[in-house]
Amino acid sequence: MKLFIDRVLSVLFKSNRIVSRFLSRVPDTTLRNLLGRDYLSPIQQFALDGYNDKLIKDLSLNSGSTVIVLGGYLGDSVAKYREKYDSTVYSTEPILEYFSVMQQRFCDDMSVFLFNEATAEKTSEIELFVSGEKTGFFEITGESRLVKCRDITELIDEAGRLIDHLEINIEGGEYVVLQRLIDSTYINNCNSILVQFHNYGLRQEFDRAQLRIKLSETHRIVYCYEWVWELWTKV
Repeated sequence: MKLFIDRVLSVLFKSNRIVSRFLSRVPDTTLRNLLGRDYLSPIQQFALDGYNDKLIKDLSLNSGSTVIVLGGYLGDSVAKYREKYDSTVYSTEPILEYFSVMQQRFCDDMSVFLFNEATAEKTSEIELFVSGEKTGFFEITGESRLVKCRDITELIDEAGRLIDHLEINIEGGEYVVLQRLIDSTYINNCNSILVQFHNYGLRQEFDRAQLRIKLSETHRIVYCYEWVWELWTKV
């Protein structure tokens, strides 16, 4: 079917006039849906497959599992791991007002451990730019704030060294965190890794490509929605 559609499009789209008229009348989303999955953008494929519900399905987790969530924000991911798998969850959130929401949300849950800190390759202080869900290193239009930062390996040690699942959504900080895990060999302590890579330019495209090559030495890719979410599990 895709081959047939490709042939039809190749004939129709030889004319710039036809192309212009067609594209001006058909919304991009409608066009992609009509053409089929192969023509959907990564975020559209992700939405088609269940959106955020996709992230929490079919993980090898249970009540004895340990999960780390980097970038807890308001605690939605933490809540899902608790509700679906009853796993113990450690989560970081460097911005105090977001962290306070999580504190209140999980104040009675003894299986949730929260840390008001960022995560990187070493323990220090770092500058973040506060802008809601986009808070991170690169969101320079947001309010600048100096926050406490901890080495990812120290967090893993505190959580018990063997991590069943690591979720990383830290708006550009994922590159140094993953590199630190690989360099320290703590990558072997993580059974599965769910990561959202963020693209701010050519530097991040290069870094992601290198990290994925290194990741493939210890983990295999389960699914990848490029620049949206990807899940890796230990080989």
